[in-house]
Amino acid sequence: MRRSTTATLLAALACAAPVLASAMHATHPRGKEPIRAHPPARAALNLLYHGGAVMHHNTTYTIYWVPPGEKIAPTYQRAVTRYLTDVAAAHGTTNNVYGTLTQYTDHGGPVLNESTFGGTTIDTRPFPVAVCKPYPGVKSCITDAQVQAEVASVIADRGWKPNAETLFILLTPKGVGGCERASLMSCAFTSWCAYHSNVGTGTKATLYTFVPYGETAPDGCGIPEHPVGAEADATINTLSHEHRESIGDPFGDAWTDRNGAESSDKCAWSFGRAIGSTRTGRYTNLINGHGYMLQMEWSNAARSCVQRGQ
Repeated sequence: MRRSTTATLLAALACAAPVLASAMHATHPRGKEPIRAHPPARAALNLLYHGGAVMHHNTTYTIYWVPPGEKIAPTYQRAVTRYLTDVAAAHGTTNNVYGTLTQYTDHGGPVLNESTFGGTTIDTRPFPVAVCKPYPGVKSCITDAQVQAEVASVIADRGWKPNAETLFILLTPKGVGGCERASLMSCAFTSWCAYHSNVGTGTKATLYTFVPYGETAPDGCGIPEHPVGAEADATINTLSHEHRESIGDPFGDAWTDRNGAESSDKCAWSFGRAIGSTRTGRYTNLINGHGYMLQMEWSNAARSCVQRGQ
């Protein structure tokens, strides 16, 4: 779900990423994807257009923040990359959960359901000095300000070009949590599973999402089936949620219902009927020939959650 920005400049970015530092600000959330124990209300309220931009075409980059002493299995990274490249290969089709997004428009026209996977990188710099302390179930904790600083640093290091149709996805190892602020108010795995946000708007926008390792807390952010066969399944479901919301409501002023819920929030943790199975689990979506267990997506046309476009 969306997070909004405030006007407090992150001093850390002046050193970490001078090119982007002037645009990066601390954030305070308006909401996040809830954990399974707190599913959203499923009132049949259609999404309303509030005048903001959508992402007509989108490009995604993944950033794995893996300091010394931490690790993420190569199979996990390959599974996430395969998912995003599958979504890119299936662009323009409506037979998966991305298909509903073509219903939503801005002043430049509808979402085109066209995605490109831009690339991936591993950053091994240490986590910053703790601002939020580890809490039950996690061994490390980072704040959104630190997430922003890391994204800015990697963008500057790699020479990537942020804009209003590019999404940077930050992923962390198992056992790494995150909180809204150092006070441990509103944290990963106890309140939410992931969020997406922006810094700046228009041509100076940096769109990003923080997706912690879902299987850190299976009861909070896990899913009932594992068709990929690795611990990436839970993360892929949450990443899909945030990716789709970033497309339909990148700046928090495009498509939400009258209660402020975005498209994927309205269907969180509702998976629908399995349509097939792999050796390791059932799936609800077949994307570019690969099965994934993904939550359903809201459809204004159907006034309900659906598994594919209509």
